[in-house]
Amino acid sequence: MTEPREAIALGIDPGLRATGFCALGDRTYALATDTRPKAQEKTHIARLCCLEDAAREWVREYRPCVVVLEEQCSMRGNAAVQEKVFAALAMGCRRGFQDAGIEEPLFLVIAPSSVKKYLTGSGNAQTWQVVDALIELYGKQHPDLAEVGEDAVMAYGMARIGLLVAGGDETLPVRELS
Repeated sequence: MTEPREAIALGIDPGLRATGFCALGDRTYALATDTRPKAQEKTHIARLCCLEDAAREWVREYRPCVVVLEEQCSMRGNAAVQEKVFAALAMGCRRGFQDAGIEEPLFLVIAPSSVKKYLTGSGNAQTWQVVDALIELYGKQHPDLAEVGEDAVMAYGMARIGLLVAGGDETLPVRELS
């Protein structure tokens, strides 16, 4: 008899220069900021391909049941670039699920203001306030939260929300996402 798959959420905070990834479950924890290759070293197209590859690798390795992707990436208002980054990450996730031979999970796309409001009570919270709130809530459990970049910490917050949706996180209060 096979053991049921662990409920794992993959949080992704996208960006062209740095993208935060967090795989989180009862027995799984991985957190990183992906900066390969450096934005100044490659064209946008090369960076998009790297983002797709990174998302594919994370999905193949961690096999999440929910993927939470930040809706608006921090690219100084360039909507065309934001759409391309989002598409590259979504495609990488889909290909990762195909590679792993598992059914595509629930995809959640959440606006940054909703993540901030859910975690701090204010949709206008600064990123450092979200980071502080997450460190306060989970710093003892995951001490490296204080040492990774804000992209990875935001990905952690999105993974926490994903676990709540998947029914695997009882440490977050149930609030309505707006």
